[in-house]
Amino acid sequence: MPCNVFEPDSEEAPDYTKWNVMLDASVSKKHMVPEHFFPLEVVSPKIVADRDWVQAIDSFWSVILGHFELRRDTSCGFHIHISSVRGSYSLDQLRMMAKAVIFWEPATKRCTPTSRHDRFLDYCKSNIAHGVPVVEALRGSGPLRGLVQAYDYIDNASRDAIIDYICPDKYRAWNFLPSRTGGTGSIEFRRPPGVVTAKKAKHWIAFTMTFVEMAI
Repeated sequence: MPCNVFEPDSEEAPDYTKWNVMLDASVSKKHMVPEHFFPLEVVSPKIVADRDWVQAIDSFWSVILGHFELRRDTSCGFHIHISSVRGSYSLDQLRMMAKAVIFWEPATKRCTPTSRHDRFLDYCKSNIAHGVPVVEALRGSGPLRGLVQAYDYIDNASRDAIIDYICPDKYRAWNFLPSRTGGTGSIEFRRPPGVVTAKKAKHWIAFTMTFVEMAI
């Protein structure tokens, strides 16, 4: 299984044809001494969501669990980047995805442990929380009229304006910033907790793919 290992201060970009491993400053250091665990981030290669994606995940976890001991705590997270096979989502698809995120945010939040909620963690904050422009419509006009007002804005806004409206920074449950004009075109789901088994990894990957498919 080809893999690159990066130094913490490396400016080299990951090679997304391989697995990549690097130290992660956002993960707790309390297990390093005296237990000799290291806070790592593992980045997968690009995986096509065809019938072979499950095998790719199973193979990775077979190697990892066969050679390493893992420990997870509430500082760990599992981020899924998803994009169209054409590279970027169309403007219509982005609009539908934005609407689904703000409508289903309370429900998707309840699917994750409290350690991934706003009051405990700043790395995956709600897309309808304080500081996000869409909140002005949702709270100022009431839940139903607010949705109508927010949807009307999304239907008439440009690509980058929609993203600014629901995702002012990357530390949101759904990070839309890579889908800005000139970006990589992906959307990142950041709310899942850290995983230490293939089963849990596949669960959250399937959750993300299903949500996007439902939305668009």
